[in-house]
Amino acid sequence: MPESLSFLKPLIFLALERGAEPKTLAILLLFPLLTLFIAASRYLIGIKALGIFTPAILTVVFLEAGIFPGMALFFLVLLAVSLGRALTRGFHLHYLARVSLIIWLVSIVVFGGIFFFKISLVGLLILILVGENLLEVQISRGTKEARSLIVETLILAVFGWLLLSWEWLQKAVLGEPEIFLILTVLGNVLLGRFTGLRLLEYKRFRKLIK
Repeated sequence: MPESLSFLKPLIFLALERGAEPKTLAILLLFPLLTLFIAASRYLIGIKALGIFTPAILTVVFLEAGIFPGMALFFLVLLAVSLGRALTRGFHLHYLARVSLIIWLVSIVVFGGIFFFKISLVGLLILILVGENLLEVQISRGTKEARSLIVETLILAVFGWLLLSWEWLQKAVLGEPEIFLILTVLGNVLLGRFTGLRLLEYKRFRKLIK
């Protein structure tokens, strides 16, 4: 897109002059593409995961902490949630009080991550919020379905990390930000009108299709 028609490039240059990191700006601009990818995985493939928010925000944690430290922190949070749920099961507490008590345990576990992993306060708070989502799905969906959704969420977060870590894509979105945003809008509109079978449904209903 010509410089004279671009309204985002001047803002990018201004942010860079004020000390913003190019990678941070690229990730902000690519975040709508990440949510499109997560939505597409649901409607085109059939991967449910824990909505859009949890895999997307978990991707941000992986970007900040690193993929392996991020996954280690995620599993620590999952362990704390499962342990807290088991320990408070016999207390006969109201739902919100029980959730608050389990989040207290998650907070302590996440706080311990400061001493072993390089991650900001915002990243740690994100993990605590993810812990609440993990607890909610375990209580409302049951252990088996919750396990499947958590695995799918982790898979999407890893692929999201790969997508947003791609240096070529980061440079491309900083060079042509408007094009990426327009394509993302068009992608969402097309996805919202999709009425076919999901990829996993072809496997499920292959006998009926034949």
